[in-house]
Amino acid sequence: MKNFPQDVKFVPHGLYVSNSSDQMLIVNHGGDHTSVEIFRIEYSEKCLKSQPWPCHKVSLLYVNSITSDLFPNYSLNDVVEGSSAYELYTTQFLTVCLLYTSDAA
Repeated sequence: MKNFPQDVKFVPHGLYVSNSSDQMLIVNHGGDHTSVEIFRIEYSEKCLKSQPWPCHKVSLLYVNSITSDLFPNYSLNDVVEGSSAYELYTTQFLTVCLLYTSDAA
């Protein structure tokens, strides 16, 4: 990963690789908020054509983070690209609180 902010905790969850935009979208549960991290996939043609590979064939260049009040912390599950690289969809896990009671005296 290149240029990812060092002060952002990276705890990846769901991810999506787009063949049309060469982007990777990653749900990040990085502490006190949930975000979608956007990376551009960069290919090294020189390395791809060499055998054995003398360097990294692919790298991820950090582009942006998306945060929203609509993203409950730790609740986003997956992310996919929409009809363009400027549109995305997420799924949300429904948080469940269980109340445990005991009849034991």
